[in-house]
Amino acid sequence: MSDSHNKKALLSGFWYTSSNILVKSLAFITTPIFTRLLTQEEYGAFSNYASWASIFVILTTLNTESTLISAKFDYKDRLNQYVLSILSLSTFSTLIWMLFSSIFISNVSEILNLRPVYVELIFLYCIFSAAIHIFQINERFRYEYKKSVAVALSLALLTTILSVLLVIGMENRLTGRILGNVLPAVTIGAVLYIIIIFKGKRIDFGAWKYALKICVPYIPHLLSLTLLHSIDRIMIMDVCGKVDTAIYSVAFVIGTIITTFGSSINQAFSPWLGDKLNLCQFDDIRKISKYYIGIFTVFVLGIILLAPEIILLFGGKQYSDSIYVLLPIALGCIMQFIYTLFVNVEQFKKKTVWMAIASVVAAGKKYFL
Repeated sequence: MSDSHNKKALLSGFWYTSSNILVKSLAFITTPIFTRLLTQEEYGAFSNYASWASIFVILTTLNTESTLISAKFDYKDRLNQYVLSILSLSTFSTLIWMLFSSIFISNVSEILNLRPVYVELIFLYCIFSAAIHIFQINERFRYEYKKSVAVALSLALLTTILSVLLVIGMENRLTGRILGNVLPAVTIGAVLYIIIIFKGKRIDFGAWKYALKICVPYIPHLLSLTLLHSIDRIMIMDVCGKVDTAIYSVAFVIGTIITTFGSSINQAFSPWLGDKLNLCQFDDIRKISKYYIGIFTVFVLGIILLAPEIILLFGGKQYSDSIYVLLPIALGCIMQFIYTLFVNVEQFKKKTVWMAIASVVAAGKKYFL
């Protein structure tokens, strides 16, 4: 791999990491705004909607973009056609789920504790968010960071601005908040959907079989990560009560920031890793991985050293006990970050079955032990 290629990968990685952190930062910055514009009931209802949306995105779209790390090489000469194929697979799967839920809409609405119209909006969001994710990841593996960064920033800004305007302008502020989240994804996703169709030209149904073998075993892995990120607060609420849950939650927010940084640099690192694995340049992987893990570890240690000041900034003196919770959370983030390094390799090697089993076992241990 040439020096110019490495420089391109480094530049691409820098912009991916920076833009992802900026996009995630908007969510943290706007949280105080929406907690003031919405009542506690409305804010809680939207949180419930967002939680279910994140789960349904995994289930309905099949997370087909995860196959691109290997398809980049297996479908090298017809990658655009492959991208269209997996997008059509995601859409087909989502429509099946949507049809099934519409038949039992009253039961689904009751189980999810959401109005039927909000359930339908989740499926609409899933269809077009899949187009966004697939487009961005495809551009990332090409090291064409400009388009992906532009899409990410446009979506984040449009979602933020529209959400605020709709919450202020609509009588039903919860509906305004949800529409502010869905409409930008539908608008940008529709444009990208057309672009992918234009480039791909036709669907290769053989690619469906290829993708399903990789992405279906990956679904339990993603769902188990969702469980790992939420079950702790549920257990603390049941065992210790609301006060301890609040203290833990402040530290957990900081842990989310750490995880965001880790996932951002992993998104930048994984395309380079895929290229190196394809060329069997394992010495380069070992060398760079040390720096890759080291940079993240230094970042986390910096957070730990500044824990008292950070806790004071986020929660105030009443949350000072969160300092003791932050240390294990931060160390857990380091372990999870190292784990993602092996996830990338397993995705490339199409060994997601073992990855899924390991994730489910980890989630089960956390819940039952």
